[in-house]
Amino acid sequence: MRWLAILLAMPAVVLAQFTLRTHLPQNGSTGFGVADENVVGSWNGADGSARDWSQAFNNGAFSNGASVVSNAFSFNGSNGCIAVISTNGLKPPLPVSISAWVKPTTIANINPLIAGGIFASDFLDGGLTYNGYWVYIVNGGSLQANFGDGTTIGSTARRSKVGPLISSHVWTHICAVIRGTTNISLYVNGTDVGGTYSGTGGNTMVYSNRPPAIGVIDNNAGVAAASTFQGLINDVVVWNISLTTNQVGQLYQVGKLRH
Repeated sequence: MRWLAILLAMPAVVLAQFTLRTHLPQNGSTGFGVADENVVGSWNGADGSARDWSQAFNNGAFSNGASVVSNAFSFNGSNGCIAVISTNGLKPPLPVSISAWVKPTTIANINPLIAGGIFASDFLDGGLTYNGYWVYIVNGGSLQANFGDGTTIGSTARRSKVGPLISSHVWTHICAVIRGTTNISLYVNGTDVGGTYSGTGGNTMVYSNRPPAIGVIDNNAGVAAASTFQGLINDVVVWNISLTTNQVGQLYQVGKLRH
């Protein structure tokens, strides 16, 4: 287990680079088996910033008190978030895969539906229409992944899958692989956890010109505080492909060494 001791002894920023290059893909990789260009965003707090470690360079900016604590992104559950400044490759056609480590300090909020946003490709901006893809924790603790058809707001404009409860105060690895209307996989700690589909939106995901965000999914007055994550998020990665079960398992095994 000498390799494990070496990994754990690495400075956080070096370990982040090691993780990205060995398990979040590289050309010619025989292990993870995903090319660099398939990673369209990769954010963690290893160097104290919200930089994008991928080749897409979709750097983020801290907003309203979001920060880095213990090499992870910290959100206040009020209005803090990371605004992703550019969208290079972050709005691909389906499939898309979203992975993150989360440690919520609460799984309940004032909103009757949403406890905390993890990642949204299209910041909802007042809930005008459902666009793009987004992953969040439902009020009460369930993991949910969604995509919108851009027509309106509500269940007739989205396709969703809700999974099991996510525990508070502990690190949990989550991954959502969104392929189509009734073809969404949810993983918790490397295991496909099934789930229940809802929504009757169209078959095609439609994007808007709204920016992506980490730690929140809506900035509507009165809703932002209820859709903002409270706790820590780390190692947020977005791929423009469908990850396999084995690949998700690898992400979990590597990530749990430092979470």
